[in-house]
Amino acid sequence: MGQRTIADIPLLLVEYLSTENGLLPEQVIAGTGKKLYWQCSKCGWRWVATGNSRTSGCCCPACAHRVATPTYNLAVCFPHLLPEYSNLNSWQATQVIPGTHSKLWWQC
Repeated sequence: MGQRTIADIPLLLVEYLSTENGLLPEQVIAGTGKKLYWQCSKCGWRWVATGNSRTSGCCCPACAHRVATPTYNLAVCFPHLLPEYSNLNSWQATQVIPGTHSKLWWQC
């Protein structure tokens, strides 16, 4: 019996992007360390992750609120803070995750 492939794991199979990865799911070992392209079956977010991280239980970063999205960002979740959000910041408020540990500039 050979190693499991992406095709052998239903959750991974439905989120695997064959065209972007250039390989069929049957050709990719599920636990590979190679970075692969995925698209969330729930929210449609696209991201890159290794097969190993996906088989270890890592899921969509947008659904897990680990990335800023159009519906989950500082500007949407905390609009009352926008008047004090400084232009000195490298990111726009729409690119910042609420609760970030990054240091940000504020102007009273």
